[in-house]
Amino acid sequence: MVGVKKGKEKLIETNGGRKRVNLMGALNLEDMKLVYQDFETINGSASVEFLKKVEAHYPHYKKIHLIWDQAGYHTSQEVKDYLKTSRVDVHYLPPRSPNLNSIERLWKILHKYVSHNITNIADII
Repeated sequence: MVGVKKGKEKLIETNGGRKRVNLMGALNLEDMKLVYQDFETINGSASVEFLKKVEAHYPHYKKIHLIWDQAGYHTSQEVKDYLKTSRVDVHYLPPRSPNLNSIERLWKILHKYVSHNITNIADII
């Protein structure tokens, strides 16, 4: 620990503020592998883009079951339209039930080890 003598000034470097990170992720509960993507903003278009990424990650699966919460961007008309022709079958969780959403546990760990310590997400995953 570095001390500062009484009456002396010490420069302490800090970052200029917080940068918001918008992540969408899907955790495969069979092998615990994560598919994730960061976005400038999370909306219906980002959700569709993420669904396409999940499909690309599992090219040999005839059907992909995805458990999602009922956030507005997950239930947007754009998402509904895309799901009509997608291999992804979305199962929506009941409202206000983050304890049932396994990805929420991962986000909690990431907050502890990444966002609170300014670590790169790729170093953890």
